[in-house]
Formats: sequence, C-alpha cells, structure tokens
Amino acid sequence: MNKLFISLLVASSVMGATQAFAQDDNDHGLKLSPSIERVAGLSHVTAKPDNSSSVGATFFNVAGAVHDPLSMPRIGFDVYLPNGFGFGAALGFTTIHLSSESANGNSSRDGGTLSAYLFAPRIAYRIPVNDYFDVVPRLGVSFLGGSVTESGDYGDKSSVHATTISPEVVGIIRITTSFNILTGLSYDHVVSAGTENTDNYSSSSGSGSQTTSRDAPSGTYSSIHLWFGMSGYL
Repeated sequence: MNKLFISLLVASSVMGATQAFAQDDNDHGLKLSPSIERVAGLSHVTAKPDNSSSVGATFFNVAGAVHDPLSMPRIGFDVYLPNGFGFGAALGFTTIHLSSESANGNSSRDGGTLSAYLFAPRIAYRIPVNDYFDVVPRLGVSFLGGSVTESGDYGDKSSVHATTISPEVVGIIRITTSFNILTGLSYDHVVSAGTENTDNYSSSSGSGSQTTSRDAPSGTYSSIHLWFGMSGYL
C-alpha cells in the first residue's frame, strides 16, 4: 500500500510539473525576451556595384570579431503580446584599436581606431509550435555605421553608413521555462548607403578640416546569415 501511495505521489508530481511548464509557456500573458544574437554563425555577402559584375565573400564566426558588419553580434529585447504579436530592437557595437611595433621593439606606431555600430528595431509574430519550440518571423530595419580614425593630432576620419531591410525567421528552442537557444536565418538588403571623409590639415596660416560626403555607387548590396544565439522569457 505504501509503495502504491509513493508511486501515485511521484506520478502526480511529474504530471504537475509538466502541466506547470505547459501553462507557463502556453501563454496567455505578456512575455519579455532579452537576447544575445549572432554570436556564432555563417554569413555570405554579395555586392554588385554596377548591377553587372558581382563580388561575394563568405564568413564564419564563433564568439569573435566579424568582417561582415551586417552580421555583427548584438543584444536584443522583445515584447510579445498575448496574441503573439511582438516588437523590439537590437543594438550592436564594436571597436578595434590598431597599432604596430618594430621588430627590435624600439619604436611603435598608433594605427588608429575602427568603430562600428548597429541599431535594428523590428516587429515579430510568435508561433508556439509546442511546449519546447517557437517559430518567430520578424521584419526589421537596420541602421548601421562605421568609422576609421587615423592616429595623430590631425588624424583624418572616414565613415560609412547604411540602412537595410531585414526579414528573418528565428527558431526558439526552450531548454527551460526561462532559457532558450536561438537559431535564425536572416537576410539584409541595403536600401541606402553613403560615405563621408574628413581631412584635417595644418599650415602656417592655421589649421582646419574639409569634409566630403557621397552616396554609395548604385547597385545591389545584400547579406544572408545563418546564426545562433541565446534568449530568455521573463
């Protein structure tokens, strides 16, 4: 009799935990989801400056610097409403300081600083497939830019900026009720871009700067990414 009682108690506990998990994630309430995105993955960039010839490059990244700024690692935050619709944004930033040193170590040279940023607001729709997996189509706009500042008192500065349309599909694997693994397939299409160069100068008559701005050559610029990340449900 005691064994039967213990068995029923264990079975009831397991069923209760399963139902609690399902009720927690079944969801008829608001969900807040912080995330770390594109910390690893594969990306392919295509550029057709004159819509005839094209240049492509493929990059692979695991928790490190990326050569494709469109696949920059980022932190995100999304709000999902009870009806599944959601909205949020992602933010990324990176900076690299360059320097060189002679072979004998007697002299060194400051090579300047490279910086890049990204801000990407987005809307989404969360589809709970089951208690352990969600599919989230998202559509966003990405604003990104970067600059290179040369060293020295009169270091010149070159910068670039771009705006992209960014549809993506994200799979959310629920490891626990509050911790998820993300996998996503994203496409970024550049709709506008431009550059700006600032030349600083000094002469006997004084010092100053001259800035030149220009739009990027007409053509097609795009990038596709298969990426991984982490998120949570609060």
